[in-house]
Amino acid sequence: MKKQYIILMILASLNFLFWGGFRLRCDYVENNTQPIKCEILKIHCMKGMRDNNRCELRYNNKIYTSINLVNGCEKYSTGTNTTDFYYDSVFDRVFCKSLITNVIVVVFATFFVLSFIPLIDYLRKKRNFKEK
Repeated sequence: MKKQYIILMILASLNFLFWGGFRLRCDYVENNTQPIKCEILKIHCMKGMRDNNRCELRYNNKIYTSINLVNGCEKYSTGTNTTDFYYDSVFDRVFCKSLITNVIVVVFATFFVLSFIPLIDYLRKKRNFKEK
């Protein structure tokens, strides 16, 4: 039980650090750069809850595929867009500004903090057992 819990805590920590770092990088790019001028080539509108609306676009003569459109695909149309997309030069990726990753980080942070409850309970029981 203890080894499994430690492995679970390490995985939860790595997951939280990944999504936190991802969100911090997106915030940094959104706050310190201007939106890019790009051309939307295709829009893939999905109807299911698990499917994400995606688009394919061209920026600096390079085609980027599978860009998530979090605000719904009705807002976008094929052609030139100058307001909604940002370019991250470090990772060479284009992304759409969104609030969904903020929600993901909050959810993972909540699960990360809640994952300490069984550990605290285990340590409390172990301490009470030693005192008797």
